[in-house]
Amino acid sequence: MDEGDILVQESWEVSPSDTTGQLFEKTSMRAGPLLIDAITGIQDKTITPEPQNAEEASYTQMIEKKDGELQTSWTTDEAYHRWQAYTPWPGLYTDFSGTKVTLLEIEKKENSGILGEWGIEGKLPAIQVADGLLIIKKIHPAGKKPMTGEEFVRGYMSK
Repeated sequence: MDEGDILVQESWEVSPSDTTGQLFEKTSMRAGPLLIDAITGIQDKTITPEPQNAEEASYTQMIEKKDGELQTSWTTDEAYHRWQAYTPWPGLYTDFSGTKVTLLEIEKKENSGILGEWGIEGKLPAIQVADGLLIIKKIHPAGKKPMTGEEFVRGYMSK
């Protein structure tokens, strides 16, 4: 957690589907101009540092690679939010027939009837979790190029 004083701040719309990588990109677009505003404000003494409220702070642990391993006991919301948090690193990943696969783009579907861990929903691969499915729109098998879910079904699931 950063406990330093606030010099400048800005807010913008965050989409419910934004991933960590997308938020980094949005933030990086504003970081340069805000840094210039902060330096200029400090130099001309137009900025008054504002202490942060420590009671509103949130703490977290360091993210490790193993944190991105999908657990089928998670709910669709838990899995989706972890995908958002862990994309691009360490990524949300699992195993398909002995191959590590990273889920690059997913959507969730509550209360589905697929039995077993893996299945096909429409033309896309799906993974059963506690209360529904993760529909895989884009996937990256280890050692291969990223591919669409439909390409994965044709190349890996139809054998």
